[in-house]
Amino acid sequence: MKKLRDKIKYLIYKYLIEPPLDKDLDKKETYNQKIQWLLINDKNPLKVLCSDKLKVKEYIEEKLGSSKFTPKTHLVANDVEELINKISVDSSHPDNYFIKANNNSGNVVKIQNNRAVSEREKQKLTNSKYFSYGNIKGEWFYSGIKYKCFSEEFLTDNISDYKIHCS
Repeated sequence: MKKLRDKIKYLIYKYLIEPPLDKDLDKKETYNQKIQWLLINDKNPLKVLCSDKLKVKEYIEEKLGSSKFTPKTHLVANDVEELINKISVDSSHPDNYFIKANNNSGNVVKIQNNRAVSEREKQKLTNSKYFSYGNIKGEWFYSGIKYKCFSEEFLTDNISDYKIHCS
């Protein structure tokens, strides 16, 4: 219950400080107002599945019958050090890849030419294990995701990345 109160407080806070200064949460005229309303009112469990970077790949593969539509996941671990150790002993692991946490948005480390992961990057990824992105950002669907970190296929530098909001 406390987490729900915290999320509601966060969203109300966002409404009070961000233009338009609209205190009526049921007023849904702008795109941002509609998104904020959905964050509070739409509790579709599919949002949790689609927010987990590992489980959403399984879901897509199951629905489309193929893994060719998602970047390949190389290795999965319970923490960053474990993942780095797995990578170091896996002779088939590529030299160019990404390291990500499955339970948040934005914490991505790009590794090229098998360079070492810096302490700062390790800490950034480790923080995802202990701080709930969902509680910090007011996005409830991230809160139920169990932390994992993983290495993922590096496609190229010249790929278009499309963000789609579904509700």
